[in-house]
Amino acid sequence: MKATGLPFRSTHILRKGGATDIYNKTGSVAMVQAVLGVSSMEIAQVYAKPQDSLLQSYYKETYKKEKSL
Repeated sequence: MKATGLPFRSTHILRKGGATDIYNKTGSVAMVQAVLGVSSMEIAQVYAKPQDSLLQSYYKETYKKEKSL
């Protein structure tokens, strides 16, 4: 990385950033699992961190569904 002039980023940070991006765009932990090639959903969830806005919209939709039952 020094030869390119780019700042150093560990592969873990790159995987975590990519997984979070995939999750935020698709909302699918299964997609994160497939792209990263990890063996379980639990491991994929460690890498994928949703944006607050995604969590808020999910909560609102879930709450509306429960309220209407």
